[in-house]
Amino acid sequence: MEKKALLVDDEAPVLRVMEQLFKNHGFVPYSAISGLDALGLMTQHGFQVVFTDLRMPNMDGMHLCRLIKQFAPRTFVYAVSAFTDAFSPGEFRAAGFDGRFRKPFDNDLLIDACHMAFQNVARGMGRDAARPVERRKHPRILAEEEVRARILTCDTDPGLVGQEFECATRDVSEGGVQIWTDQGLPVGTVLQLTVVVSEQRQRFRLQGAVRWVSGVESSGRSKVGILLSIVSQDRAKWVQFVAHLTGCGTKSGEDGHAAARRGRDGGMTHGRRGLWKPGDRERRREHRVKVHSDVRVRVYNTDLNMTLTDTTFLCHGVDLSRNGIRLSSDVELPIGAELEMLVHVEEPPSVFVHRGKVRWTMRGGEPNTFSVSIELIEGGPSHLRTWSDVVERVWALQGQSNPTRR
Repeated sequence: MEKKALLVDDEAPVLRVMEQLFKNHGFVPYSAISGLDALGLMTQHGFQVVFTDLRMPNMDGMHLCRLIKQFAPRTFVYAVSAFTDAFSPGEFRAAGFDGRFRKPFDNDLLIDACHMAFQNVARGMGRDAARPVERRKHPRILAEEEVRARILTCDTDPGLVGQEFECATRDVSEGGVQIWTDQGLPVGTVLQLTVVVSEQRQRFRLQGAVRWVSGVESSGRSKVGILLSIVSQDRAKWVQFVAHLTGCGTKSGEDGHAAARRGRDGGMTHGRRGLWKPGDRERRREHRVKVHSDVRVRVYNTDLNMTLTDTTFLCHGVDLSRNGIRLSSDVELPIGAELEMLVHVEEPPSVFVHRGKVRWTMRGGEPNTFSVSIELIEGGPSHLRTWSDVVERVWALQGQSNPTRR
């Protein structure tokens, strides 16, 4: 694997020195003279290590780091600047930096940091890896219950398939469980779980995928986060059971399945093709404009193909509107998948970090490609008003004035 590092500085002589330094030590450096250029390269290449100056025109290093960490939280980002004293250690941590170096920098320190970052990448670690972020949307409650598990699929180690083991829960929620186990479980492993609640003499047959694995304790046990599938046999009963424990309950006249769907999907129902709203097909009413853009996509939530969760890949924008974007992708994205997107528009030059939900997916015109329609979500990192301004600029550049609604 190439060890690609992104170097960001608005002074060309500094970039040339850093490029040669990193090449001499076996790295593959890419250079950007501004934060905007850096985000464009980040969209195309998905760097895992970034070194950036702090004081740059248009977008400073602090803002750049925040945007990178919003989209790719496990990327290692280091500040290299003559003005590191202008910010407190707390400000660097809040922005997401993994370290800082003062100019003129020590070559050995920079290279040692880069080597260490790639070693952590190889071990599957990122910033705060010892404290994995669990994105369960439901209330959790500490509960130690017996669990009997069987490994259904494991892409990274097929030899584990069929193995059975016993463990215990640490806490539970409607959408997931944390377990303690001495069984090695790679991220993405799909499990069949039987949770035994001895006090109430109940058993729940569930299915889920490993989202993350924390470090091994002295006892040899690891803490494992599991996202439960909506197709689990006893999902409805599980939702009611956990709701009773947490005191949330379900709405009057609503069964467990409806409560689960309400909690996960904001009122959406599940059809044969995935997630949809009744009578709400993909009808983008806003005028669309064709545009060439690179889009780095990260899947952060999907129930229909959980092995895609936390995967990152490059797509290409086909057309844009005020409230959506259509992509050409080599990856088949399930309907309802929730995404974070780093969108790089070439003209006018602009970069956005957006969140969206897959509305439909169909076969593309080229072999092994898919056309994917994304509805943008309000309240994402980039405000949709600013996005609308850029879409209107694209219309104007292409001579499409006064766009009308379809």
